[in-house]
Amino acid sequence: MWPLADAIKRAFDQLVKPSIGKIGIYDLRRSDVAQMLDKIADKRGLVMADKALAWLRKAFNWYAGKDDKFNSPIVKGMARTKPRERARTRVLSDAELRVIWPLLAEAGTFGAMLKTLLLSAQRRDEVAHMKWKGISED
Repeated sequence: MWPLADAIKRAFDQLVKPSIGKIGIYDLRRSDVAQMLDKIADKRGLVMADKALAWLRKAFNWYAGKDDKFNSPIVKGMARTKPRERARTRVLSDAELRVIWPLLAEAGTFGAMLKTLLLSAQRRDEVAHMKWKGISED
């Protein structure tokens, strides 16, 4: 299974099903979803609540496309955070990079991965799951 698929399955098993898993799909209300998101936010944080909401929205939208009677209880504005508020603004300066670069050579696999992240400007999971065939010999 893909790493993201594992994360989604784990989130549904641990966070979604215990809260709303016993409620019938036609009986599920917006307030049930909101309470579930509040529980997730308390236990795992706002970002995890938003991820669970996004995955649940996707599943409900898929189901709504298959069933004439189903209306998704998820509406715009249910997210717990705004992407702009979560956006990172901190960037390492050239001087900071000059200090850290030689130290990464001594940090083994972690150092090599961090160098790859810095050079490629890719996300951590993309670099961690990279295959040799995806890297040019150049």
